[in-house]
Amino acid sequence: MQQSLGHRAEKFVAKGLEASGWSVVARNFRRRSCEIDLVAKKAETLIFVEVKARSTNTLPSDLDSLIPPKKRRALQLGAQHFQITYCLAAETMRFDLALVLRNPRDNSLSLAYYPGFMN
Repeated sequence: MQQSLGHRAEKFVAKGLEASGWSVVARNFRRRSCEIDLVAKKAETLIFVEVKARSTNTLPSDLDSLIPPKKRRALQLGAQHFQITYCLAAETMRFDLALVLRNPRDNSLSLAYYPGFMN
């Protein structure tokens, strides 16, 4: 069975974070109307990563449209719930965007990563 592009993209980003020294502490954290794709920690920094997958290898012209204001508010509330649920405090908290692009010719993935996208 073939994985969906979204699931494959999340695994791809998680592996990249781990290769960069981050510990992925949660995947697909759900709370009420919010889902946080990945939560990772390194030292005293906690990041909440929104993963967006595209079936093309072209970056969209308007990155802000990928996470509209309503979704941003939900992610911020979800992050607060995550910290309370797991008693996980951090000196620095950040919201990142990981945009995974699929090359239609060979099905390979590439990553455009935007740290602090919502901060």
